[in-house]
Amino acid sequence: MDSATHSMMCLICGEVVKTMKRDNAKQHFRHHASHTSANLQGESRKICVENLKRHFLQQTSVMSTFVKSTNNRSEASYRVAYRLGVAGKPYSDGELVKGCIMDVVKCIHPGKEADYSSIPLSRDTVQR
Repeated sequence: MDSATHSMMCLICGEVVKTMKRDNAKQHFRHHASHTSANLQGESRKICVENLKRHFLQQTSVMSTFVKSTNNRSEASYRVAYRLGVAGKPYSDGELVKGCIMDVVKCIHPGKEADYSSIPLSRDTVQR
């Protein structure tokens, strides 16, 4: 069950069951005969469900980590653009700022340049 949308999702195929009703879940498993874990019973079924849950959580955590890092880069870009705007400087100075950031990172955190080089600060990315 997805707590954010209050809907059920099949852990095997990833399909979202429209409404949270027992008959809808049964119908889903009837239509998808390839779901082998539906035929398991007892302890083996519990183990299979736990493995599927763990796999799903790993997938979502990888995706949420990627989205969070992308959001952090975008936020950093917006903050630099805001400071440039407040100072009345052109956004093309963002490329100069990025060069300065890269020089500082090379001195303070050598080897972490890749994390900072992906921050979008070009004039085309941020416009007035």
